[in-house]
Amino acid sequence: MKTMIEIAAAKRALRRAMGWHWGGTHTRNWHGLPQGILGIGFGVKRTEAKAAAQDCIRVYVKQKRPKSKLTTKQRIKERIDGYPTDVIAVGAIRPHLGPGDSIGNLQGISGTLGCIVHDDSGSYLLGSWHVLTNTYGQDGDPIYMPSLSSNGGAPKVASLIATPHFHLNGGENAFDASVARIEPGVVINPPIDGLGPIVLPCVPATQSAPVVKQGAASLRTTGVVEGISEDVPVYYNGDPTQKAILTGQIAIAGDGGQFSDEGDSGALVCTPDLHPMGLIAGGSSGTDVVPMPHTFVSPIQVILDCYQVSITV
Repeated sequence: MKTMIEIAAAKRALRRAMGWHWGGTHTRNWHGLPQGILGIGFGVKRTEAKAAAQDCIRVYVKQKRPKSKLTTKQRIKERIDGYPTDVIAVGAIRPHLGPGDSIGNLQGISGTLGCIVHDDSGSYLLGSWHVLTNTYGQDGDPIYMPSLSSNGGAPKVASLIATPHFHLNGGENAFDASVARIEPGVVINPPIDGLGPIVLPCVPATQSAPVVKQGAASLRTTGVVEGISEDVPVYYNGDPTQKAILTGQIAIAGDGGQFSDEGDSGALVCTPDLHPMGLIAGGSSGTDVVPMPHTFVSPIQVILDCYQVSITV
């Protein structure tokens, strides 16, 4: 298992080899990306759906094309800085928005409640930024459970607070998550419906680790970690101009199908014994050109450290 310093060095080597660089003092957008290439990461290499190597540089593309159709710049070397490479088709990565009998904001956007967190001043709901806040949300906005899109008479259970400055239009973000203060008198039990009580401590992602989640849309699914430090773009609100780069994400492939679907955003991803690992940010769907759909997950400890909260068990 490589250290995060070694993984960061491998990703830098790939950027150097392909002529990619960060630009802009505020948005830190990507420049020099060859057309069709979306992002990069480090993790498992697959050959005919089987793990062939544990340490490889992963390159995410919209769809794979024959080498004869690629320019010299677009071609990915078989090895970079001593590591094998793997090119993975994911189509377009989008947040998992849609009807979900779980949690939603004032605009009717719905997703899944991840978990309950707390600090010295109170208890909060933890969910996705694009579900609880999105581009229109403001501190104090009501949060409903279930979402208004699935139940127009759903009760208000929390008020949005601590809205982070989320960088759209190419900006870089470490996670997709927001918190909302639980309203007085509202009781929400910490165990995950369909899974059980959360077990602490939180754990970092490791290559090939098995995982489980319970989402409002696709319910209980299992999968395996394939990438542990992925930098990928996510397209929000069905608008190609509202793109954000999520860095250091976890890539998960489902066992025998999709690990998550629309309405699962914000679901807590755990180890099989329910140690928290991350929060679902979005994913790709399986198509003819994307044979292996992936879910991308924000590491939970990064989120907890940012908001200075702890998971309630």
